[in-house]
Amino acid sequence: MTDEQARHQALAASGGAVTIFVGLGHEFVGLTLYPGAEAYFFGPVGWNAAGIACLLAGIALLAAALKLIRPPTWTVVATGILLAIAGAGAMALVAVLHRPFHLFALALVVWGLIVAYSYPRSLAA
Repeated sequence: MTDEQARHQALAASGGAVTIFVGLGHEFVGLTLYPGAEAYFFGPVGWNAAGIACLLAGIALLAAALKLIRPPTWTVVATGILLAIAGAGAMALVAVLHRPFHLFALALVVWGLIVAYSYPRSLAA
């Protein structure tokens, strides 16, 4: 592995770890920070499904970046892009409805795009 591949692997792994952190934050402090946010997810089932999905996506991204699993590259890139889109949507929704800044959603935007960019470059020969 070259130094450049190692840097990209570290960035992709960091993106997975941040996504795990966002999923855990969603589950454990999300309703404290945004009371009533369950309503935007159609109740507690949707709210918890979103948090658990984020957590599982982060675990999968981290495992892929560390080469513990070998998914097709396009799936990792697509997951990163989807996380960025979901984060941007959450930022917009919160800005319109509540007016605070949603740091966790921004983290998904930034790190989702970093994963989408860095993961393929960590594999390049």
